Amino acid sequence: MKINLMKSLSIKSKDNIDSLDFYAKIEPLLGFYEAYDELYKKYLNLIESLKFENGDLALDFGCGNGKFSLLLSSKFKVLGLDISPKMAEICSLKGIKTLVCPIDKLDMEFDLITAVSDVLNYMTQNELFKFFSSASNKLKPGGYLIFDLNTQFGFDSVASGSLYIKDKNNDLIIDSNYENKSLNTE
Repeated sequence: MKINLMKSLSIKSKDNIDSLDFYAKIEPLLGFYEAYDELYKKYLNLIESLKFENGDLALDFGCGNGKFSLLLSSKFKVLGLDISPKMAEICSLKGIKTLVCPIDKLDMEFDLITAVSDVLNYMTQNELFKFFSSASNKLKPGGYLIFDLNTQFGFDSVASGSLYIKDKNNDLIIDSNYENKSLNTE
């Protein structure tokens, strides 16, 4: 099955949600957790330097498996938001209140909005514009948006290539190629 991640992970169709739910199933096999733990430490240090109050409200946009949401919950009231029902379910099992909807449908404001661990990388230019506009509208005065984006170098040098993972029950083979500003994964 050929999947164009730049298009398939957009908020548009059931097929795209199926792609995200598929990612939820294979995520534990990918071996990203250790790298994400290091990234989370950096974000938490940055957040600590911003002097939030205990109990401030945080939105973890694209909360995924909820690990970062859970880390945020030591200082914030956290709402996890994801468009993948499977990922939202995984996050909510960690005790995080989680919704499955676009950010612009929320009727609340936040002291902090995070969109980390590649969440924004798979959005189209229009979706990014809509996200940043919505996030700006959902922040309380003086609130912060913390996010990361991969560069073209990241997609071309890191995401391109082949990966084979085998565990007791599964074989996972991923072939990725970044060309024409699109990451194609099979």
